[in-house]
Amino acid sequence: MLASPAVVVGEPPAGGGSGGGTAPAAAPFPPVSYQGRLVDGGEPAAGSYDLQFRLFDAASAGNALGAMVQQTLTVQAGVFTASLPLDPLAFPGADRWIEVSVRPTPAAGVPPEQAPFTVLERQRVQATPYAFRALKAVSADTVESVPLQSLPPSIVALDQRVALLTSSVALLEGRINALTQTHAQLQASLEVAAAPTRSGWMAASTLPADPGLVTNGFAVVSSVPAPGWMPISAASAPTARSAAASVWTGQEWIIWGGRVAGQAPSATGARLRPDLDAWTEITGLDAPSARSGHTAVWTGTQMIVWGGSGPEGALNTGGRYTAQPQGWTSVSTVGAPSARSGHAAVWTGSRMIVFGGRNSAGLLGDGAAYDPVTDQWSALPATGAPSPRFGATALWTGSGLLVWGGEGETSASSTGALLPFAPDGTPAGSWQPMTTASAPSARRAAATAWDGRRLYFWGGQSSLGAPLSDGAVWDSQSNAWSALGASGAPTARFDAAAVWTGEEFAVFGGSGQTGGQIGPLATGAAWNHATGTWRPLPSQAAASARSAPLSAWTGSLWLVHGGVTSTGAPLADPQRLEVRPPWFLYRRSALPSSTPPLTPP
Repeated sequence: MLASPAVVVGEPPAGGGSGGGTAPAAAPFPPVSYQGRLVDGGEPAAGSYDLQFRLFDAASAGNALGAMVQQTLTVQAGVFTASLPLDPLAFPGADRWIEVSVRPTPAAGVPPEQAPFTVLERQRVQATPYAFRALKAVSADTVESVPLQSLPPSIVALDQRVALLTSSVALLEGRINALTQTHAQLQASLEVAAAPTRSGWMAASTLPADPGLVTNGFAVVSSVPAPGWMPISAASAPTARSAAASVWTGQEWIIWGGRVAGQAPSATGARLRPDLDAWTEITGLDAPSARSGHTAVWTGTQMIVWGGSGPEGALNTGGRYTAQPQGWTSVSTVGAPSARSGHAAVWTGSRMIVFGGRNSAGLLGDGAAYDPVTDQWSALPATGAPSPRFGATALWTGSGLLVWGGEGETSASSTGALLPFAPDGTPAGSWQPMTTASAPSARRAAATAWDGRRLYFWGGQSSLGAPLSDGAVWDSQSNAWSALGASGAPTARFDAAAVWTGEEFAVFGGSGQTGGQIGPLATGAAWNHATGTWRPLPSQAAASARSAPLSAWTGSLWLVHGGVTSTGAPLADPQRLEVRPPWFLYRRSALPSSTPPLTPP
């Protein structure tokens, strides 16, 4: 007798002539379908046959793996199919052989010794049917030296998925290790935070006389001063200038235009990578005409420059700058607002909005929204709009355009309004006035910053031209004003730079009283909204005192460039500051007498 088998992983076929016999025991995984061709006496076998199946680890001799399986099957035209409940643990990846024994099913009552089984040649079980894992792989492109390209597409896809899963597991293990380290660091921090209950421990605070530590027996033993201003590379940096515009892209600080030496408008600029401390010059090919007093916004992919004043006066032109690859494209003038400078501009997420400003005809109280995708302008509604003004504060709240303050027709303004926008980027209704209850006095050129909910003001210039030394906070949720504290606040100033750091409202530079006259300043202070206190910022060198500088917040550094010196000349001198308070280190030498001593950990 001869049998030519084929082994297929999976459920047995629906048909196949399997006959009686002992039912196989329940298997822990789907049975293996064993298909073969049986020849008896030189002819295809037909009828009922008893078959025995046993798994071995060698082509001859070797070890039997698992129990023998015996089945009585119906063979038709020499073809039979058996469903074998093999143990998956017997398939670790090494070669396996199935030994088949066969006899015609004896008639009832025939003794076993009169109907012996014929043992057939062992059949090797190929790797594919039970490839639970690869036994070895020379490289990602070969499995047991078989080219990956020669394998069936399903096997290739499975191999690729396994590689992807292996990479993902490695990545997850790395993250788990990082989280474990972070947990250890946090645990250590918690132990330090619990220091007031232990003698001999040290703690840190940003307060020079922290009441919570002092009352528990701690005393300052040393301090770590706040970082000072540091110079930024001047190589390829923009030349000295004032009235320029800049944007922060999330990776680069882009500066363009402004008044340079001799008060001439410029059409040049550069990009700073703070992490590399390196500048890259901006191409002048197809750039907008030279100007100052313009605005710039960052769309996420482009810087849009618009308006300002050139040699011939106010402009209503602009350009869109792309950094990678470098290039400029023009901004349509069809439907654009009238020419102006000193206006405000914000980016909504889909449109640039401009409002206010002035030109040779006087102050302006209108505005428009520009869609860079369609290169089209649409006018803002006029109902309830703020009165004409220039130098106003404007910001995007996340759902609307807010305009406040600025210089009006006869004096500085103390009013403002909010224009809501629909999700599609179009105005939703008319302007809504901001409350004037407890609002700051009228002013222009105040230092302002937005924390996502609150608008912070400090200083500015009154209608009589005097620098101001007060400030306020407007809460967008309650439409209410509240005053900023005066203790430790910056001195009176206008045209100062300001940023929100995530924890503090920081103010620096500007024009104020210095040497008995109004001039540029090199000082500043930061307001902590949580504690309601001011702290001084490190000063820049006297030579770096500046009014109306450009500034940007990177998320960890405050960048400044340019501005005006005491002689009215433009300045360059780029610098950066890590905005954080000094740290004070406390040690506890003994527990209070009322507290029983504790055993140090």
